[in-house]
Amino acid sequence: MDDIDDPDVIVVFHAGTKKEGDVYYTTGWRVLDVTAVANDLNTALSKAYESVQKIKFKDMHYRKDIGRV
Repeated sequence: MDDIDDPDVIVVFHAGTKKEGDVYYTTGWRVLDVTAVANDLNTALSKAYESVQKIKFKDMHYRKDIGRV
């Protein structure tokens, strides 16, 4: 999570995670929500999905249609 740029613009909400020391672990399904703030929807979507690319864990998958109109 520390690799995500600009914490004033990107917010990661945790649902099914736990932190032990400096390491995050998943504890269930739909564990994270990555949100971005920008002046327009396309920029916000780009920033959010760029941030998702920096998050890696075993068996990770994510939807690519969220926020699309």
